[in-house]
Amino acid sequence: MKKFKTIILTVALSMCLGGLTGCKSNKKPYVPTRGDENWVDYAHDGTVSLALDYKNRDFYKDGIGEVTLKTCIDGDTAHFYPVVKTTSSLAIKSRYYGIDTPESTGRIQPWGKPASDFNKEKLKNAAANGTIVVSSAQDDYGEPIPDSTGSRYVSLIWINETKKNAAFNELYLLNLEIVQEGYSWVKNVQDMPQYADTFYKAEKQAQTYKLNLFSGEDDPTMDHGDFKDTSLLNLKYDTE
Repeated sequence: MKKFKTIILTVALSMCLGGLTGCKSNKKPYVPTRGDENWVDYAHDGTVSLALDYKNRDFYKDGIGEVTLKTCIDGDTAHFYPVVKTTSSLAIKSRYYGIDTPESTGRIQPWGKPASDFNKEKLKNAAANGTIVVSSAQDDYGEPIPDSTGSRYVSLIWINETKKNAAFNELYLLNLEIVQEGYSWVKNVQDMPQYADTFYKAEKQAQTYKLNLFSGEDDPTMDHGDFKDTSLLNLKYDTE
């Protein structure tokens, strides 16, 4: 009789472990939490750092320089005024190096507005309380080359949010932080290969931790009811 009971117990246990019966665990799968012991703060740990001093440098001549904020366009584009204006006082139209955030102007994409808001908040903090430096995607001083539009520069945006006239080694790369926080995919990092591995690690971590556009959740800033694709031109015609 004992042997028979032992056989029944063994079979039942095997079926539970194999998922063949209703003996399923209610335990939810482990999801890591941002900031836990495995979290790496790639943007601030010194892995990626500015190697060129920006003081008294002219962006349009040297490819690097301190700037003031003119306007934040979206998650990966902003316009700045150079502080040193020996060569030109024209606004620097910066397309952020190495990243591609969802659209938030013209065509609106999920997580585009949160990415834009994050970028804007960081830049406004640095403009009000700290330092902003723009550098071209190059390893040494030299005249920056515009991108294919002829009017924008692929840029690395280095900031310190709390210190005015911060030393170049006290700045961190905003481009990388935007990826780290899950607001962007990595794109076109071949011009600065020494940064590429860190960018991809930050993107992978954001995916693992399910941050923002990698969360699998709806963008909370968007209306998720019925909609159709449109454009500003179509909206103009509809109004007329």
